[in-house]
Amino acid sequence: MIIAPYIAWMTLMVALGQTAAAYAARTALAAVALLVVLFWERKRFTFKSVSFFDFFIGVFVGLIVLAIWIAPALNLPKVSDSPYSPANCGLGYFLLKLFGSAFVISAAEELFFRRFLIKFAGFWPMVALFAVEHNVYPTGWYWGITVGALAGLFYGVLYLKRGLFPAIVAHATTNLALGIYVVCCDQWQFW
Repeated sequence: MIIAPYIAWMTLMVALGQTAAAYAARTALAAVALLVVLFWERKRFTFKSVSFFDFFIGVFVGLIVLAIWIAPALNLPKVSDSPYSPANCGLGYFLLKLFGSAFVISAAEELFFRRFLIKFAGFWPMVALFAVEHNVYPTGWYWGITVGALAGLFYGVLYLKRGLFPAIVAHATTNLALGIYVVCCDQWQFW
């Protein structure tokens, strides 16, 4: 069930390129897929037993992944131009990128990579696919693969140890904090 929207999303990602409008379309597709999956499996997704510790550990792991993500590129010069900067796409598309990345895309990726892919392909294939999908990196694809694999490893272990909710919180924390970092430090090459 979850694989078809993901394949459609990845196809859109490749076909439409890196534009604000393309990102909006992919985010809308991911939001629809999330709603369909959550409705279809609504009895499985009860977060009644989620504790404050689950939330806290999710935020903590998300910040660790952020540090791993930006550390190899800390010495890069500032890049002020991006298709997602408010100057190029407008405030609406910029906010959609920031909040879509943090709250829609991260949840959709966690459902696919952690909940679905681990179950049907195993842990290490999930890490490898997550790394390949996140290979666009300012210092080269090899760093993208490396930091993508480490992110997939951290999110995957968190999912196996604590469940889906902390993994979603971790991924959302990373994406939101990365967006804030991009804006505050003029490091638009991460977007």
